[in-house]
Amino acid sequence: MKYLKYKYELNEKVDYTYVGSLIEDRDIDAIKDFIENNDINKEFFVYNDCWHYVILDAIYFNNYEVTKMFIDAGADVNVSDCDGISALEYACKVDNNEIIKLLIDSGVDEYEYRECLKSKKKKYFNL
Repeated sequence: MKYLKYKYELNEKVDYTYVGSLIEDRDIDAIKDFIENNDINKEFFVYNDCWHYVILDAIYFNNYEVTKMFIDAGADVNVSDCDGISALEYACKVDNNEIIKLLIDSGVDEYEYRECLKSKKKKYFNL
């Protein structure tokens, strides 16, 4: 298979740059292959025994298309990283209203939505 180099299981320690590089490079075929061959809701370790989820990488790299691909494949939109930063908080930080709406439409926690709105108000109105 063409994308064999992208096949691996998200087991214990995984090189953080792997998934991020697929997303950052917008390698859609490899991402599709990754989704088909991995549990996208499995947390994986990135550094200092900190866990992370692939949907957070898609949002971090401000990539609506890949974020939607992960959600369509069943990614949990209510995950947080080991520092407690949620998917919606990532979207608020990259200030991508399309991703924010996608997460809301996909069932993100209502409390997270209210917190996101507060942070956007602070940003735009200097509160």
